[in-house]
Amino acid sequence: MESIMKHTFASAFAAGMVATSASAATLAYEGFDTTQADGTNLPTVQGGDTSFGWGDQWRFNAANTLGITVDSPGLEFGGLPTAGKLASSNFDGNSAGQYRRELDASYTVGTGTGERGEMWASWLTTWSGNGDGTGGNALQWFKLNNGNTEVISAGINNWGGVRGTALEDQWRLAPGSASDPQDSFTGVVAEPGEDYQLSLRLSASGSDTLVELFVNSDDDRTLGSALATHTLTGAATFDQVRLQTQQTNITAEWDEIRIGESFSDVGLVPEPSSLALLGLGGLFIARRRRG
Repeated sequence: MESIMKHTFASAFAAGMVATSASAATLAYEGFDTTQADGTNLPTVQGGDTSFGWGDQWRFNAANTLGITVDSPGLEFGGLPTAGKLASSNFDGNSAGQYRRELDASYTVGTGTGERGEMWASWLTTWSGNGDGTGGNALQWFKLNNGNTEVISAGINNWGGVRGTALEDQWRLAPGSASDPQDSFTGVVAEPGEDYQLSLRLSASGSDTLVELFVNSDDDRTLGSALATHTLTGAATFDQVRLQTQQTNITAEWDEIRIGESFSDVGLVPEPSSLALLGLGGLFIARRRRG
């Protein structure tokens, strides 16, 4: 087994999730479960191997030094205890930097041959807030990219004038092109120290692609309604994930990154390598009852 179970569920819920996951199409998973010591730089975690759904290791994508490390314990969400580690960025500098990891395939959402009508991404995240209190630049992004072209970002971006307004610290969607309209805000303030599950849905909408951002906080694991939307022109193609932070004294954390074809594929469920274990556990319980 590649890593230990990430979450502990009640028996009935676990059995239900196993049944749901039997036909799931989770395409990529990253739980940052590693035996590397806390504080180890993220690019060394995977060592270049092609683990579930990824083409290579995490790597730095800019000239400026940005420390993203693995640390423990993993993020907790909805009262579910976690094991393993998370990715933590404690950035002390004035320039943004990104860590990226390529998927093992390029995915396109659209209506053409071989394209998918819908794709999802989800991740757990938290941040420490704008630690210096000056109202300067502060950002924390999860990005889907197509090579070096940003497709869509979701996170926080206090850039200059946004700080101190009603839009301060809100989770938001940001388009990949500077020529696109203003960011789309969710109305949900990212409270420092609170764990969130953010989910992106990309779906074909005529000849374009609709992107929706869902925010689940703490004990609420239901999907709810999309809180921010953006329409990308044409089909949307992505082949990598990027993590980015900026601003002195900001700590951002990420965990449980999933890419899939539906929300049931990316929602908070046992990690892929643990599903078989849950299934075996169910068989064991059934046999004991029959005995």
